[in-house]
Order: sequence, then structure tokens, then C-alpha cells
Amino acid sequence: MRIRNANSIDFNPEIPGYTFEYVPTPLSGGGVGMYIDSQLNYTVLEKSSKEAFQTLWVEVHQTNAANIICGVLYRQHNSPELFLKYFEETAENLIATGKPVYVMTDTNINLLHFNSCNYAQDFFPTLQSLNLAPCIDKPTCVHRNSFSLIDNIFINKVNENIISGNIISDISDHFSQFCLTSSLVVKGTPDRPLARDFF
Repeated sequence: MRIRNANSIDFNPEIPGYTFEYVPTPLSGGGVGMYIDSQLNYTVLEKSSKEAFQTLWVEVHQTNAANIICGVLYRQHNSPELFLKYFEETAENLIATGKPVYVMTDTNINLLHFNSCNYAQDFFPTLQSLNLAPCIDKPTCVHRNSFSLIDNIFINKVNENIISGNIISDISDHFSQFCLTSSLVVKGTPDRPLARDFF
């Protein structure tokens, strides 16, 4: 599935109780989307669609806790240098706000190939300098005899109690990732930790 049109999409994205925000791709594949609980008050911080990557950033407003910034990023199979530059500059500015930041990515940079991939070697120091910790440490894309770790969820509040991992299925060769945290609470359900309700 890909999101190709800025004004309309060629599938029905509706899920009751959720708002769907999205950014289309200018290429034959890609685009990003995010489902957000309709009870939450949020602001779209940025939507960016370039040939190298598509990104969407939102800030979820909370009354009795710090606002939370969530981003979803997809890097096309080109121009990794442009993506890495964008990621470092944008994440640095957002993290400087002091708010919890959750970044959901498909970077097409295989973190399992740290020893042989220059882009992975560039990406890791950036994550460390921004205090962004990966929640996923197992392969996320498996096809026949090959496997890679190119999808991840990065968070900057590593002292929080989280549960994360892969959801293995045959729907795609990309597994789904999840991250449960108590940082975000939906109105009317103060004791229920909110999972990453957008994917």
C-alpha cells in the first residue's frame, strides 16, 4: 500500500475512534500515516514529502503531563545522506524542547550491519548524541533467507517503563512493531497505559 495523493487516498483509512493523518509520496512507493486516538488533542508540527523521505510529526497535548512529540519517518531507497542530515537536525530541535519524543521509522538502514554499513555507523552516533534509544533489537524485515533491522521505534525517555517488540505475521515481510508506555493517558481512562495507537 502507498499513499500517493495529497488530497485523497485510494483506500478507506477510517477506523472508528481514530483520526488518520498522512503524508503522500512523490514516488511509486512510500508515504507515511499515523492513527491518533480521537480523544486526544494534538497539533501537526510538520508534514514533509521529498524524493528522499516522507515524514510526519505531531505534538499530543496533555493537561497534567508534558506534551508528547510523535514522528513517523520513511526513507526511500535513495539519498541516505539527505535523510541522516534531516533526521539529526529535526530530532535535535524537537528533543531540545525537553518533551518526550517517540520516533517510528523505516529508515532502510540495516542496524544489524553496523560493522559493514557506513550509514549505520553514521546513524548510531546520532542516536546516542540525541539520547534516542531503540526499542527494537530483533530483525524486522525477513524475506526467505535474508533478514534486516530497518524498522524501529526510538525514544528519548529511557527511564520510563516500556514494553516493546515485533508482531510477527505473514501479511508482509515487514513485521509490525509496538511500544507500550504510560506516558500518554486518554481522557476518562487514567489507569490505562496507551499503546502506540497509530501505525
